[in-house]
Amino acid sequence: MNNVGEKKSVLFVDNERHWGGGQIICLNLIDSFRKNNFQIGLLLPSDSNLEVKVKDFDLVERIYNLERLDLTPGKNFFINLFRLFKHGVYNSLKMARAFLKYDLVYINSIRLLPISLLLLFFIRKDFVIHLHLLHKNSIFRFVALASSSSKCKAIVCCSELVRSAAKKYIFDDRLITVRNSLKSQFSGMKFENRFDRPLKVGFIGDISLLKGADIILKLAVKFTQLEFCLIGRNNLNIDITTANVHLESNSLDIKSLVDLNEINIVIVPSRVPESFGLVAIEACAMSCITVVSSAGYLKQIGNQCELSVCEDEDMYHKVLVDLCRLNSGELENIAKNSWMRVQEYYPITTFESEIHDLLLPLIST
Repeated sequence: MNNVGEKKSVLFVDNERHWGGGQIICLNLIDSFRKNNFQIGLLLPSDSNLEVKVKDFDLVERIYNLERLDLTPGKNFFINLFRLFKHGVYNSLKMARAFLKYDLVYINSIRLLPISLLLLFFIRKDFVIHLHLLHKNSIFRFVALASSSSKCKAIVCCSELVRSAAKKYIFDDRLITVRNSLKSQFSGMKFENRFDRPLKVGFIGDISLLKGADIILKLAVKFTQLEFCLIGRNNLNIDITTANVHLESNSLDIKSLVDLNEINIVIVPSRVPESFGLVAIEACAMSCITVVSSAGYLKQIGNQCELSVCEDEDMYHKVLVDLCRLNSGELENIAKNSWMRVQEYYPITTFESEIHDLLLPLIST
């Protein structure tokens, strides 16, 4: 008998304060588990955006707070090791107390995997690991080591691309794909004609070189007749001097910012091999013409939803030139086609079905 009640209980563990793809999917997961009669807890840093969302929707019974684990990927190995040790010292007791109250621990953040595994080894709790990124081989090897435990019920991959990378190290039926989807707000959203107004280009995500924000700024210089809006955390620390560029801070309600700024074209110029590409499918669902890079799974989304896929930086310029030549009816048809396809291929109902059919049987054994 678990300490929370008679229903089977799951504790979701996350490390982020900001609102990113992993947190959007975690919210979908929590909602799906609730619909399948699970009792839910959430362990995460205080003042996180995910905590705000689950409280707004009344999705969890209990929330537990811990300090965020800050690491610098790929650099300062010994500093990172010290931070990991310090985090474990300060948070292991909090985490262990929370783990003991639940039947299953759902690790939504790889960063918390080392300390979580150590605790799970001693208290013998079932657990699931969710892979949201295309990790380095060393991380996949560590996850493979964790999967060798009899208490590991499943390794969940966010896309077929991530699963193909993980299966080089994890040879087990517990390695499954639950493909990312639109969240409930966007799944089934009605089409809206955004092309009865001038073209305005949007960028949504971390304003950084890795995400290709500089490509948008270069386009703004060349297309002075268009307006550009960048929405996200300004990691470039740039001061905008171009008159046709506007910055918006990151928000939990991207739809409102897209509406407010009258964005009708969204460019996703990421240089990172994306494990999925939630921004792209959300942009399509919001009835925007969406242009993507060919990095990682973005190319798959582009092909599936018939988007313009840019293999190099020059192609973004060409695509914008072509769009500027079209009339409003032609632009509307492009947006409507991608909207129809994204609602067909990436609805929340498919995500929930995969949870029910693929994941729940594994954690029920």
